[in-house]
Amino acid sequence: MRTHTEALSPASLVGTFRQFGAFGPAYEVLGVAGEDKQKGVILNVRVVDTGEDVKYPYNNAIDDPAA
Repeated sequence: MRTHTEALSPASLVGTFRQFGAFGPAYEVLGVAGEDKQKGVILNVRVVDTGEDVKYPYNNAIDDPAA
């Protein structure tokens, strides 16, 4: 398990599976979508259960557990 002290780059998350919070659905990180002035780096992720592709802030993803 990674801790907050370990640095994760956005690119290092590509291809990994994580889950939205402690009890949310799993998602796969597909790539880096770009950057938002307020939210920072944005990732392209795919929700495993639904196949839906969504934009998700990197700052949220690093707090999500691995799935």
